[in-house]
Amino acid sequence: MATGLGLLVGVVEVAVRRFAPSFGVFLPVAAAFGVALAVFLLVDVLPELSVTTPLIAPLVIFLPGALLTTAVIELSTGQMISGRAG
Repeated sequence: MATGLGLLVGVVEVAVRRFAPSFGVFLPVAAAFGVALAVFLLVDVLPELSVTTPLIAPLVIFLPGALLTTAVIELSTGQMISGRAG
């Protein structure tokens, strides 16, 4: 399931980048919502399905860990302009 959802998110990312690059800003939010919704709906149908494992693979490419970490460090040290931009 994780492989299928990850592949689907990758195909959607390539299609959006190719046909409508201006919608690329909304892709992480839409993909996260779509994958989470699909997994939580499938958990109702298949109770033996683990929720966390299928959610990790498709969403990990959308988590800007370094960017968020740098922004939090800059905000905590008082650099409001550069921290807010991250």
